[in-house]
Amino acid sequence: MEIGEAIAVLVDTGGPLKCPFCETTATPSPAKKEMTNDATVLARKAGGMPSESTPNPESSADYTIFARYWLSDDESQIVMSPHHLLPGNASLARCPEILKWMAGTTSVTKKEEGKTVMLALKKVLASARRVPASQRKKKTDQLLQKELPPRPLLESADGHVVFAFDGKKVESHSKPVTDNHVIGEIKFDVNDKENCMWLPSHCAVADWSDVAGVDAWHCDQKANAKPITFEVAYAYNTMRQTKVQFHDAHPIYSEEVIKELLKLDKALETLAKKCLTHAGSPCKKKPFPAPEQLTAALYKLADLCSRQLKVTKRKKPKSPWYTSDLALEVRKLI
Repeated sequence: MEIGEAIAVLVDTGGPLKCPFCETTATPSPAKKEMTNDATVLARKAGGMPSESTPNPESSADYTIFARYWLSDDESQIVMSPHHLLPGNASLARCPEILKWMAGTTSVTKKEEGKTVMLALKKVLASARRVPASQRKKKTDQLLQKELPPRPLLESADGHVVFAFDGKKVESHSKPVTDNHVIGEIKFDVNDKENCMWLPSHCAVADWSDVAGVDAWHCDQKANAKPITFEVAYAYNTMRQTKVQFHDAHPIYSEEVIKELLKLDKALETLAKKCLTHAGSPCKKKPFPAPEQLTAALYKLADLCSRQLKVTKRKKPKSPWYTSDLALEVRKLI
């Protein structure tokens, strides 16, 4: 990845000094920045799910496509997932080095997922049915806010982040989240459309885990070829149609993003030292002014990440930028 493109944006201020601190447009007043990593908001800002379809894999066992995505025995619609190119929970929240440049205090909030959400949703819908139809939408919205409030990443007294993956499992990280390094707030939003890329997921297939390991053939295999597993065949078909990587859990990808964020942090540290040579430098004492140009640099980094996720028959998924273990398996087949 050419991180230099994102670093170059930091100094593209339009001013004569090319200094993200002297020429920042951020308001120089104390600010607390709060971001919620929300796939629903991301999807809405990105214009809604694109319509893509895929050949259904040939399989040695029956499997079910949800009715709303079924097109024919041979074809189904793909549920495209709105992927945060710079993940809020798995990357930004675990990189206090970059959070410290966003505002005096920066926090990231995670929304509940999985079984907790499904149980709460059932409770909300059951309660909403008792309300007259004309009031049902308003009541549903109120109940959802009550039952599914965003859960913050907790910050301990000594300034260390506690990252909650789900309601039970909690992992601690030992780097400080924020230390009033800057004054002001940059405009970056983790849910902006610039941070979104639509990637194919398994959500059109009912009981996905039940068909894992079943013998299957992807759309480019001959009928007499050695079978592969259903999940790899499905991922192959969707990647072939969309020309981007398959999406599910992606810890390796998230770690790579952190490495790139750290490079931006080092670039800002260097630029802050250079700023000291400017007349009337705002960096001669802390807190520094929040460098608004970091917003554009982060969106450029998101764009660079999106380029790693393009796939064709001649362009394999790039190591180590895998948004799914299945993308790695498909790489072996291309």
